[in-house]
Amino acid sequence: MIKNERRSARFVIGVILVTLFALMCIIPLIYMILVSFADTTTMYIKWEDVDLLDFSNYIYLFENREFGRPILNSLIVVVISVIVVDIVSCTMAYGFEKKPVPGKGPLFNLVLATMMIPTQVVFISLYVMMRKWGMLNTYIALVIPLVGAFGIFMMRQFVRGVPNDFIEAAQIDGCSELRIYLRVVLPMVKPARVTLAVFTFNSAWNALLWPLIAVTREEMNTLTVATSSLTSYFATNYGPEMAAATLSFVLPFLLYCFMQKQFVEGIALGGVKGWAMGLSLVPCPEGRIDECVGVFANSSIWDRYFAGGDSLQRSLQTAAGRGELWCALDADDNIAGVMRIVPRGFCGLYYYLALIGVAPGARGQGVGRYMMDEFERMAAADGCRRASLLVSGFNEGARRFYRSLGYWELGVIPGASREGIDEHVMLKDLVPRGAEQ
Repeated sequence: MIKNERRSARFVIGVILVTLFALMCIIPLIYMILVSFADTTTMYIKWEDVDLLDFSNYIYLFENREFGRPILNSLIVVVISVIVVDIVSCTMAYGFEKKPVPGKGPLFNLVLATMMIPTQVVFISLYVMMRKWGMLNTYIALVIPLVGAFGIFMMRQFVRGVPNDFIEAAQIDGCSELRIYLRVVLPMVKPARVTLAVFTFNSAWNALLWPLIAVTREEMNTLTVATSSLTSYFATNYGPEMAAATLSFVLPFLLYCFMQKQFVEGIALGGVKGWAMGLSLVPCPEGRIDECVGVFANSSIWDRYFAGGDSLQRSLQTAAGRGELWCALDADDNIAGVMRIVPRGFCGLYYYLALIGVAPGARGQGVGRYMMDEFERMAAADGCRRASLLVSGFNEGARRFYRSLGYWELGVIPGASREGIDEHVMLKDLVPRGAEQ
């Protein structure tokens, strides 16, 4: 079948078309490189005019035209542009898509409307602003036009594909909002960020019109401006021009060679491992209580609640002796999470999740959500119609979060912890109401 397909007319025509298209792209680049090794005032050269061992045109650029500084300027502008565009685009995209920002719909539409305005139209007003602020001939002035709505729109489309379950799992694991953004959301949109970085690099590296307007000092020229200055009204030596064009081509070419894999990666690659960690929930093994204590070592709320590590260790030891302490083990048999379950707590009516914690190295990877799912599964398998949580440090955000998981608030136990922290009792119906026999 494969041989027949290869011999088919469609296959042959496809190969010919692809080959012709590849030659159309490659031949101009090869010709540019060949001319850069020739000394000619015309674009028509003969093979004997080319000396691949003669680097005089490149030497001329660096010795007579000081091309080192324009290359450095372009690199600085590119690095600053990539960093600024990434920070602004990702942050605004996350806020527009995942946060309850009042009026974010009309505000996002306003941002999109700016894409309808050609960048060149605002150059005059932008130049006046830069002059009044004293920012002409600075790197910041060269970066500002590159920050726009395209990056925000592009990243929002990718952030939209981040499952809310990952964010909720990170909240259960005890991650702060900043940690969720840095450790959950950003890794999951890594391919999109790399693609945006390449687009930004291309725009910054090849920009010509705005640098011609915003830069008046020769030492601030970028590579494109320096290359355009090689052209003369009277006579042009195309050798140095093609050498400068070759230098402009090399870095983007290398970037594409190393980053092409990122363009085809899925959105979830490089993101949160979640339930793919190979977790298994087992009763706490003997002799691993110290590791369970280490899970809560970086959590100040547990230090306050248990009044110190020794008290926490005694509490976990007692829970393990009663068979109430469970550990989530990863594929390498490391303890990724710990929880204490009281079977038939609250007068034998509910399963009671009294304690849950995630190892510092596993936070943001769905361990807490996995343990909660297993807790509810165990409760349902034992015939319990409801599961119960005891939550410390409750706030409106936590209330919305637990409600999104199906829990509802039974009541509050004022000052139940040793530090006087209120404990909120949350229940979840494992059997839907009205479905009881």
